[in-house]
Parts: sequence; C-alpha cells; structure tokens
Amino acid sequence: MKKIILKILIVISIPCLSGCSAISSSSSSTHNNTTSQKNGSADWQRIQPLSSSKLKQIQKTSENPDEKGWAALALISKQKNLDTQKLARELLAWREQHPAHPGNTLLGDNQHLSTLLETGTPQHIAILLPLSGRYSKAGKPIQNGFLNAYYNNTKRQTGSSKQSIKFYDTGSAPDIPALYQQAVAEGADFVVGPLLKSNVKQLKQFPTFTVPVLALNYTNDFSQTHTEQVYEFGLSPEDEARQMAVHAREAGMKQAIIIAPDTAWGKRLANALTQHWRADGGNIEEILLFKTPSASEEEVKTLLQHRADVIFLFAQPNAARRITPLIRQYDLNQTAIYASSSILSGKSQPASSLDFRNMTICNIPTNKNRLYAMGEDGYLLSQLLTQLHALPNFPVYGSTGALVLDQHQQIHRHVPCRVIES
Repeated sequence: MKKIILKILIVISIPCLSGCSAISSSSSSTHNNTTSQKNGSADWQRIQPLSSSKLKQIQKTSENPDEKGWAALALISKQKNLDTQKLARELLAWREQHPAHPGNTLLGDNQHLSTLLETGTPQHIAILLPLSGRYSKAGKPIQNGFLNAYYNNTKRQTGSSKQSIKFYDTGSAPDIPALYQQAVAEGADFVVGPLLKSNVKQLKQFPTFTVPVLALNYTNDFSQTHTEQVYEFGLSPEDEARQMAVHAREAGMKQAIIIAPDTAWGKRLANALTQHWRADGGNIEEILLFKTPSASEEEVKTLLQHRADVIFLFAQPNAARRITPLIRQYDLNQTAIYASSSILSGKSQPASSLDFRNMTICNIPTNKNRLYAMGEDGYLLSQLLTQLHALPNFPVYGSTGALVLDQHQQIHRHVPCRVIES
C-alpha cells in the first residue's frame, strides 16, 4: 500500500524548472520574482473560474500565447482535479509545453509535482456522526452522501486494496476523544467528523493525533500547535457571503445595502460581507438588522431611500418571502438583490421560484440536499487532502463548490451565484 502523505511542503513561488540556474539573491531579482508571482496569481484568479467551454474558446481564438497557456492550465485543473496522479502528470506535461509561462510560479518544481505521483489514499476510514438523538437529522443525510461517494469510488477499485469504512455514532458516545481512540485502535487510518462544533472543540483538546482528522465544522481556534493532523470543513455561510461580495463587485456594483436578522447569525454574516465588500473597494450605505420575524414595511421603505447598486439579503425562508415583496414595492430603481442559500431552507432550489424571481443566490452547484452534498465532499476530501496541500492554487471541484485549503487547515468553498429566472 502506498504511503499516505499529508504534510507536503507547499511551494508556489518557484519561477523556473528544477535544474535551472540558481536564482540571484539580489534585491532586483527578488522584486522581479515577486512581481511575476503576483501577476500570475491575478491572471489565474481571473481565468480559473471560467467554464470549460469558455476556456476551450480562448484556446482556439486567442492570439496571446500566455492567455492560451492559462486556459490550458485551467482546463487541466477542472478536468483532472479528482485524480491526483493524473493531475500531476498533466501539469508536468503542461510545463514542458510552456516552460516560460508565468503559471509555472503556481506549481512548484518538478520534484514537488512528481511526489504526487506516489500519493496514496486511506484504506480504513472512520466517520464520527450523530446518527441517533436530536442531531441525527443532520447526521443521516451526511452519512448517506458519504456512502454514495464511497460506493461510487469502490466500484472502480479491485483486489485487496479496496477501502473499508465504519461509522461511529457520536449521539450515543459523547466522549469524542475516546471515540477517536477507539476508531484508531480498530484500524482507522483516517477519521472524518465529528459534526457538532462543541464536539470538534472537544476533540482538538486531544494531545496527540496519530491519524488525520477531517472535522465537519469550524472552531476558528488557531492557537493550538499540536493539531497539525486536524482539518476543518463545513457549509460555512461566510463562504457564501464572500462569494456574494466577489460576484457583485465583478458585476461593477459598489454601493450596497445589507439586510439581516438582529441575531448572532445575522450579525456574523453582515460583518463578514462588510469586510469583504470594503476590502474590494465597495461602500456600505446602510445595514438593517431586523428584530421581528422580518423587517417591517416602514423599515424597508426608509432603508430604500439610500441609493444602492445591490441589496444583500440574509434571512430564513419565511422572512425572505415577506421582505422581498416589500423591496420590490418600494425600490423604484429595481436594485439587484443577492441572497445566501439560507432563504432556500436546505434545498438547492426554492419551492417556488416566483418568490425570489430575478434574485441572485449563491449556493452549492448541485441540485442536492446540502447536507447530503457535504457528505459526498467529506469522502472526496478524505482522498485528496494531500493534493490540496501540494497545489493550493488548484481547487477540488466537489458537490458543495470549489474546495480550497487555507493556511489554518480550513477548507472553504467557492460557490456559483445564479439568477433565479421568473
């Protein structure tokens, strides 16, 4: 069995191939290398999200060699991201064809890429989920999604290397560190879960992790230095807020209004969006935090006296269905409305698109139950964490979005934003 490597050195700023002449240590050379990497990253961020059809069109029609190279690199990222060995081979081949392309700064050297050709996957996966008790309604769809992804993968596996999985019920075993130890003692070489934030915090107090853990929630506690083997992934609404801000700014919008409930959840998302919006040069004209089940007619009427390009709405379905008609009644300028997936009540599409017609919603890219999709991606990530470490500029495209790993070992989602047609 191939060894599972989960701590590969991340090298993203080497501007030449292995074996090239030594890089000058002069300040001028350092400045040029840094500038090249920044420019390359900006070009990559611009072209990488484009659809495969658009990228193929660029390859055929562009007269700019660098742009054609970026398009080819982005196609490799989209088409081979679910197979680490194939991705590494394609990137090495791309480098041979584009040795001077600025995209090389995102790949690391050839030895770095070649290491991925020997990457293995876990053979015995333990999954810690609440399968009984009050949180089982969340745990069971995640379990079903995980099982679906696992069975689809094992159909392609043969012989003695076939993976095994085992579920552990955190609803009936509240001592999470003990459950982790039990799973390891029973042969687990990778652990997925737990789901509840309190359980993740409890597990992170464990002094030593002998096998990696993919927790299914975020603690945002980065003070502990002994948890190098612990990763965090979930359906963070802040990821959607970030994407709402990115999408609206790319559409040329600048003046914004935020509507959210006056709760810890609403304030958190309003703050997250405000930070991203202002960091990208946008202005917040007004923030309405409504205290009742939804904003009142008078509150909305007063709010819309402010001139805005976009209204960002964070609300649960019932509140959103009350607020949206008020916006349309009093908004003479027909301002664009962006909303997070919270208005959909866990579904990929609203029960009636007429309720939210012409609204832009940032949500998972698949027509699946969100928790089920999260389970599918939990399995996917158990297979590809090494790849995310080694190639942080190359997302893994999962059921919940384009998945990227940050410096705190948290996996975040880039999700599409779509207009609901009337």
